[in-house]
Amino acid sequence: MKKNYDLSKRGVIVLLAILIFASIIACHSTEGLDRHLTPEEEQAVSVLKTIGFEFVNSDAALVDVPLTSVSKYSEDHNLSDFTDKLVLFRVWASWCSDCQREMPAVRDFANSYSNEKVALVPVAMPIPGKETQETAQKYWEKEGNTFPAYVDNSGLVMKHYRTGNVPSTYIIKNAKVLAVIKYGFDWNAPEFKQAIDVVADI
Repeated sequence: MKKNYDLSKRGVIVLLAILIFASIIACHSTEGLDRHLTPEEEQAVSVLKTIGFEFVNSDAALVDVPLTSVSKYSEDHNLSDFTDKLVLFRVWASWCSDCQREMPAVRDFANSYSNEKVALVPVAMPIPGKETQETAQKYWEKEGNTFPAYVDNSGLVMKHYRTGNVPSTYIIKNAKVLAVIKYGFDWNAPEFKQAIDVVADI
């Protein structure tokens, strides 16, 4: 009888261990989001992964960045000013050929996409001999862009976001980096816009 009791007790312990492990896996499956996802939300995350976004499981607090405007359609800000929204934090450079190729799509997105819960924040990084605040501003004006843009004169983007590639786009939500893609993509794909709408509401 005692042997059967011990086996039963062991079975309960094993079952509890399985349940705890399953709960940990389930939490990680939300990919850094604050709760379990609905099927629609899971589909949106899947779409973003298919586009090329890599989701980041990180509890690290967002590193704030002072942003100097290079567009007459924006004022100076801090990155933290936008964290009540889902932020599309796009790192670009005026000298970057991939950024130049992607710019018409980004411009079309900025001019056609509307969601008060989403902020597009393009940021250039001054690099000696390549990029200055002045070259970024001249490029932005030459392109005829009518949406905000900034430069990071502090160097914090390069230091803390490890932006070895441009263009790179970070999805920031709840003051944390949620996902990143380190190359250009189709900003105007309907499935991208729909996925962003869904993730903004999570």
